[in-house]
Amino acid sequence: MLHSYIIALSFLLLLPQASSFAGKGHALTGIIAAQLLSPNETVYFQQFINYMSQNYSDIATMGEATRWLDDIRTNTSAYDYWHYQQNCYSEDAKTKCYSAPTPNSLTVLNDSINTMLNKSANMTQKGFYFLILLHLMGDIHQPLHNIQMFNQNYTKGDSGGNDIVIVYHNISSNLHEFWDNLCIMNPVNPSRPFSAYPSVAKAMNLLGAQYIANYTFSSDEINFNGNLTTIINWMTESYGLAVQYAYAPNVLSNGNLTDSYAANCVQVINRQVALAGVRLANVLNYLYSNK
Repeated sequence: MLHSYIIALSFLLLLPQASSFAGKGHALTGIIAAQLLSPNETVYFQQFINYMSQNYSDIATMGEATRWLDDIRTNTSAYDYWHYQQNCYSEDAKTKCYSAPTPNSLTVLNDSINTMLNKSANMTQKGFYFLILLHLMGDIHQPLHNIQMFNQNYTKGDSGGNDIVIVYHNISSNLHEFWDNLCIMNPVNPSRPFSAYPSVAKAMNLLGAQYIANYTFSSDEINFNGNLTTIINWMTESYGLAVQYAYAPNVLSNGNLTDSYAANCVQVINRQVALAGVRLANVLNYLYSNK
């Protein structure tokens, strides 16, 4: 299985420069999901992308549209809290911690699903919330989007790892960004629009297919029946991964990442990407069946 991770990373390093989980991870989530949809489902959901693409560039496909909620951050900060549910984690079991404000990724995902199921919602409403759904299904699988760590050094929280400076092979970054970037320093991400970069589109689609082939999940891990508890369980799972892997002792003591830490990060985050894509497909299956 480690061989598959290396192949995946090799593909990504060949792609032209662009943006984070916001780049590779989100694009792959959408590409994986798109490859798992039926032809009728593809046509149904593409209509929302087509509608929204009249006012926004570079979102012609599901893989590209997953990044829309990050794209609009250059013009507004109104939706910044929507990307996270920073549940408190008192790392030393002594420092008081505070849970995330609302709205957050959980409440907005709930709104998105309800809007897509609402037969009275118009195309503008459904188009808006469909793009949000695509993005947040990626965000909730990035462990550091589901947690905020508190200890005596971070009494006001670490902003999901954004405030923790890390160094890996003499390159500095922050912990959140490292995980966002699929555990690669100075990552290379897929350029858009895919229509202008056919080699990028081809490589990304091949990589999406490779993720589908390399990962197998139980039905209990991926099934979605419209119950919000399922989303909560997925986010709780990501929170646990952050505690177990992201906040390793050496990270909190000196910020220096080891090769072992990076290897664990690669394995965890690549499985999360695959899981996000398959779960997104199942959410879309449910929405199509109940439209």
